[in-house]
Amino acid sequence: IGYPHGCGEQTTSKAFPQLFLADAVSLTSEQAEAARVNVMAAIAKLKEFQTARGGFVFWPGAYEESQWLSAYISHFLVMAKRQGYVVPETNLQDALGYLRSQTGIWSSRDDYSRAEQAYRLYVLALAGKPDIPSMNRFMEYGTPPPAAVYQLAAAYALSGMRDKALSLMNNMAINVKIYAGMDRVYGSVLRDKALVLDALNSVGDTARALPLFKQIAEELSSGKDYSTQSLSFALVACLPYMKASATQVASVSYSYNRGEDTVSIGKTMARIPLVASIGALGVKLANKSSAAVYARVVTTGIPKPGKEKIRNNGLSLSVQYMDGSETIVDPDKVALGQDVLVDVRVSNTSADNLGDVALTFRAPSGWELSNPRIGRTGDEDADADSAVDSAYDYRDIRDDRVMTYFSLSRGESRKFRMYANKTYSGEFFLPAISAEAMYFPEIQAVIPGRQLSVVGPATLPSKTTAPRGLPK
Repeated sequence: IGYPHGCGEQTTSKAFPQLFLADAVSLTSEQAEAARVNVMAAIAKLKEFQTARGGFVFWPGAYEESQWLSAYISHFLVMAKRQGYVVPETNLQDALGYLRSQTGIWSSRDDYSRAEQAYRLYVLALAGKPDIPSMNRFMEYGTPPPAAVYQLAAAYALSGMRDKALSLMNNMAINVKIYAGMDRVYGSVLRDKALVLDALNSVGDTARALPLFKQIAEELSSGKDYSTQSLSFALVACLPYMKASATQVASVSYSYNRGEDTVSIGKTMARIPLVASIGALGVKLANKSSAAVYARVVTTGIPKPGKEKIRNNGLSLSVQYMDGSETIVDPDKVALGQDVLVDVRVSNTSADNLGDVALTFRAPSGWELSNPRIGRTGDEDADADSAVDSAYDYRDIRDDRVMTYFSLSRGESRKFRMYANKTYSGEFFLPAISAEAMYFPEIQAVIPGRQLSVVGPATLPSKTTAPRGLPK
């Protein structure tokens, strides 16, 4: 739920598993209501990502639809409607119409494109609008990745052609591997295993689904970092098994230094928030029932300010702070009222091209960020940005941070500029600067934060002029 980026993919991935959360997890009334509100908010927000043609884009304002994302969001909307949520019929029908327009004109032998086509066909069948002719010609383009074959089989099963579905599945081993262009469809081995499991669920093939469910459950419990896409599909595919496994009611008492209570577990899982305190946290559990119960203590938090580790895993970062005349300054010595230009350079040091890189710059609480686009015309905006900024796909300027999204070819570097002013006096902390590949969590770079000292007011200039680099 705490995904930081507001793109179409993360908006959907936050909400999708919450459609089914109440079926598998014991929730309080407040938690159930929070999940319902989150889903409704996602449905409303996703309208901003839909184009006039009915497809969906990664960022609001973009022009070219993302093929995988269009199927993914349509899938979410179809399932939300099934779960009883109010989904605007116009948006849903436009989305399904877009998918149908793409299945009819598709022809490709690229693995990533075949994955997109299979997903479109599956979603259309799930919505009760199967494209049988396109399903029949799909296999004419060679053998696609296993997940695509299983989604095609599920589309046949949902269309009432179960024998055809079983024939496809019986002739395709569940041997998920990385394929060319997998990153273009936000894929991973875990995500594609979840696609296969979801397809097996559609035809009721529990004999092959259960071992795959156990594999996915073990991977989710491994402690590894997974992308939002992988986690979303894994949870959605696994929830039916979690629901089915809850055959007994368990009673568990717990106690720790902040209190004690007893919880009744009538579903697969129950979540008990614990209030952490300084020092070690000891928790005592007692199972008062005959049902087996497995407990995990999960801690979350953020590194102590300034104690973050320097990271350069596939990306590298460098930063320069300058005054209005573009003279390099120490951020620790910026005077009160002084403008600050922050130039951050991001370099791709990995062996691959990277899409969907996210750069996050957080300002000290005593600084105010400025949006150079406010008060400028479109032409002035483009000219000013191109003079100091590399091209980016989207920029989100908030009160306390600037998040910039872009792609980097192998060996490429890009520079981005942020504008700020030291507005308040006092001791403040300069937060860490970070960059990450959104769908490869292991690829990241971090410049740790540091404490800033108190500095007096700036000397005012004799006449008012706009410093170089700042908007007039």
